[in-house]
Amino acid sequence: MYIRFRSELTRKVLNQYFKNNNFYKLNNSSLDNVDQRISMDIERFSSTSSQIIKVLVITPFTLSWYIYKCWIVTSWWGPLACFIFFLIGSLVNNLTLPRVVRESQMVEAREGDYRWQNARIRRHAENIALSKGANFEHRKTLQIGEKLFDQQISLENTSFLLNATVNIFDYFGGVLPYFCLAPLVFGGIYDHLEPSELSALISENSFVIIYLVFQFTKLFDQIRSFGDVIATGKRIVEIGAEIENENKDLNPERIVTGSDFIVNDSCRDDEVINFDQIVSVSALTNSKPRKLFEKMSFKLDEGQSMIIEGENGTGKTSLSRLLAGLWRADQGTIKLPRNVMFLQETPVLTDGTLMEQIIYPDHLPLRSTSRDSLISRDLNAKENSCKEVLRSVGLEYLILDLHRPARWDTILSCGEKQKIAFARIFIQRPKLVFLDESSSSLSLKSERELYSELKRLNIQFISVSHRHSNIENFHEMKLTLKVDCSYSFSNLEPISDAI
Repeated sequence: MYIRFRSELTRKVLNQYFKNNNFYKLNNSSLDNVDQRISMDIERFSSTSSQIIKVLVITPFTLSWYIYKCWIVTSWWGPLACFIFFLIGSLVNNLTLPRVVRESQMVEAREGDYRWQNARIRRHAENIALSKGANFEHRKTLQIGEKLFDQQISLENTSFLLNATVNIFDYFGGVLPYFCLAPLVFGGIYDHLEPSELSALISENSFVIIYLVFQFTKLFDQIRSFGDVIATGKRIVEIGAEIENENKDLNPERIVTGSDFIVNDSCRDDEVINFDQIVSVSALTNSKPRKLFEKMSFKLDEGQSMIIEGENGTGKTSLSRLLAGLWRADQGTIKLPRNVMFLQETPVLTDGTLMEQIIYPDHLPLRSTSRDSLISRDLNAKENSCKEVLRSVGLEYLILDLHRPARWDTILSCGEKQKIAFARIFIQRPKLVFLDESSSSLSLKSERELYSELKRLNIQFISVSHRHSNIENFHEMKLTLKVDCSYSFSNLEPISDAI
């Protein structure tokens, strides 16, 4: 039950999480520790819930049977005493449970912060060491840890009454049978029995009452687990609520791309991009729009590329997020071709083989006995293509490592990572690619060689670069952004020589 429950819940949450780039919105929202909610909270919720369900399904049957047996022995007095015992315990615990749930939620949040801090140190260990940041990170980790431990102490203090009540009722359940039998014994019902016979009768009937108390106690003990279920369940539900909140104001009519936002046809065959009357941009759908451009409009026709320049904070990277559909335009229309790529300064690398890094976000086909020959041909074709693009980007020395699984994010240099990103372009052959400082770690010569290859393959591009003088003559248009939200366009001289 637990495995099936967790599997279905995880699948449902992940379907929402990766739809329409919701993972991007959630990780840039006020919702804390989304990764912990999806992994640890779902696991804890599923595990605890499955245990409670097992108890709630089985216990009513055994409870009914022993109520009947107890009624035969003690008449109405025994079951009533057990029920009152259970009712009082439930009422007392319901008074303390809400506060325990709140404290438990805070502990979960602090646990996520502490785990994230340690994961961040692991991911940036080299940069921290080179920056001599050990003392700072040590202090910060201790501070986050102290907040966690203080919150755990607060939870223990809040839970003291709840735990004390549960334990008292557990212990009291051991003597409850004698309270149930006492009125019968002292009422003279068993006066005709010898002491030895009375002792045997009490022992025999005590078992029935003790087991009835045990069944009530099992239900009573679930109150403590039920608090954990409520706390973790609320954190999971908040994921869906935040997704709904992020998407409630989204108007897909304003953005027409080749992604999930497609609602109409994309650009005409003679247009690569149509950017019409864009005024303000919201980082997230529930954030206040921020003015970036003053009714910006432009078109890129077939064969044209554009370079964007401007000071920091003028909206160069914001423009790429807008074109990718990660941010939304408060006014205006954006039309893009369906086959578009976006490259950042630091490309995404995953654990796996080097070949998987090159074909990302595509994946290698899984082998199947019924399709081995087709899959082998497909793999061979992909392998040959990967070798070809490695040579074209100047990474031919990595060809022998094509099938080597490794953590390439820590192995490759910044320049090599950027060359892998260009290799992805040459593999996928998009109609348009947005390059946001995507060659900043390359030598000037390598940068020009890669742009020459883009031209040779007839791949159009929009570039953002602080070294624009080195690659400017690969573009036909230049967009200059200014801090006062104004902008200007200028035509550039056609490229005369490739390198």
